Amino acid sequence: MSVEPAWLLNDAERQAYALDSRQFMDARQATLPNGVRVVDVYNASGLTYTLLPDRGLDVWAAHYNGTPLTWIAPGSPTRQTGARTG
Repeated sequence: MSVEPAWLLNDAERQAYALDSRQFMDARQATLPNGVRVVDVYNASGLTYTLLPDRGLDVWAAHYNGTPLTWIAPGSPTRQTGARTG
């Protein structure tokens, strides 16, 4: 039985192959016009999700390569244009 190699990079290897760590993962915080704080997180594999820090770090929305993974409840906050980042 053969073992598949693990393709993990340590910090030194990652710095040798990447100009910026945001190529692998990044998180950005914003405040919607209605006052709800959101944290948008994405990674290089295509997984993106939005967390609501003021609601127990609830997962508001999640997508994998554009395919929705979450059900949006009728009472959940709606994303509006004009969010303030910070």
